[in-house]
Formats: sequence, structure tokens, C-alpha cells
Amino acid sequence: MAGSHEEHEYGQNIASWVAILICFAGFVLGGLGAVGLGSDSLHWPLIWTGIVLIVLSPIVGLALGKSGFGEERARAKRAEKLGLHTR
Repeated sequence: MAGSHEEHEYGQNIASWVAILICFAGFVLGGLGAVGLGSDSLHWPLIWTGIVLIVLSPIVGLALGKSGFGEERARAKRAEKLGLHTR
């Protein structure tokens, strides 16, 4: 059987989505550099920028989560939206 509603909303917070968007941007930039943007040569600065963004994305996500944009804030907002008291 399904658990509580909160179990299905894991990761639905600002920190997670920012990390996902940074990783996606890195993937796109690295891919554009790898295909050469239509030319015959690789674009190494784009490839390395993409790799750095992909590596940094989980670190940024963790930092944002620790600074108050993580699951605790999202849980409090959901409770407020539903009219539940968190205290």
C-alpha cells in the first residue's frame, strides 16, 4: 500500500530543482561542446564548463538545502498550504 503523502513529494523543493537545473545546463553545454556546434572541432571550454557544472550541481543543492531552501522549508510550506500547524 502507499505510504504517507509526504513520501511521494520527496525532492520537491527549491534546492533540489536548482541542482537539477544546474546539472541539466552542464549536460547541455557539454553536449554542445562535444558535437562541436556544427563545426569539425570540439569546443573544449564548453565541454569543461559542462563537466564543472555537473560536478558542482549536487554541492550547490546540498548547500542550498543546509541554508534553508531544502526539504524542511518545503514541508513547512506544504503544511501551511494545507492549514496544518507544524508546532
